[in-house]
Amino acid sequence: MKLLLTLALLLPAAALGAERRVAFAYDVRAVGLFDMSLEGEAEFHPDRYAVAMRLATSGMGDAIARFRMQARSEGVIASPPMPRLHVQTSESRLYDSRAVRIRYDDTGLPSAEVTPPLRTDDRDVVQPEQARGAVDLLTALARSVQAGSPAEACKGRIPIFDGRRRYDLVPEPAGMEKLDPPTAGSFAGQALRCLMKQVRIAGFKRTDRDGQAGEALSFVVWLAQPPGWPLVMPVRIETESGYGRVISHIARAEVDGEPLALQGP
Repeated sequence: MKLLLTLALLLPAAALGAERRVAFAYDVRAVGLFDMSLEGEAEFHPDRYAVAMRLATSGMGDAIARFRMQARSEGVIASPPMPRLHVQTSESRLYDSRAVRIRYDDTGLPSAEVTPPLRTDDRDVVQPEQARGAVDLLTALARSVQAGSPAEACKGRIPIFDGRRRYDLVPEPAGMEKLDPPTAGSFAGQALRCLMKQVRIAGFKRTDRDGQAGEALSFVVWLAQPPGWPLVMPVRIETESGYGRVISHIARAEVDGEPLALQGP
């Protein structure tokens, strides 16, 4: 799940008050293990939004792990901004699968259907009031990256509930860097290095499979908005996970059918 959390941060976002259609693709590499591909689309309207994302292993890694993940989040924007949400996520591997469906009421209280059911003997259950007001990861990142600049995107505390776990994401800016294609895939230019920390609240296993009980996840995302880009985009992400070091970089992006130039003239 560490890998999935990291990859979900690849969502590009537009202002929720604007009419906009976004398509995106990223290349993902678990160094020394396998490659993955991520594609998705997002639609933003003044009163609603929808985001869909698909992730899959490729190449030799697909024969070993055969991992597939699909996620979709839909929301109706209210004022004050407490959207009614419908979230659906499914994962499958070579030997098992799981699914989560989350619905929110008008007060921001979520209810989750989890398949297979959660085992509660090795984790602290998320209480209803702990989850009130928290949103799914796709919605949270759509909100946070809509700020209009990388600096605005890399601040604040974001409450997350994924159907199993409740945690906060806390970003911290770490300065601008110049990225070149060898280190950022097809992107070249200035990007803000943003450190992200996961603060665990409830729903986590007391002892992870790797024996690191209660360890919080930290990773780095580079955010960019070169001249001519109408939105902030994550262009590179790095993290350590149970799969090893994971590096993700942008491969393609379109806004309203027009491709974004990932490298300057």
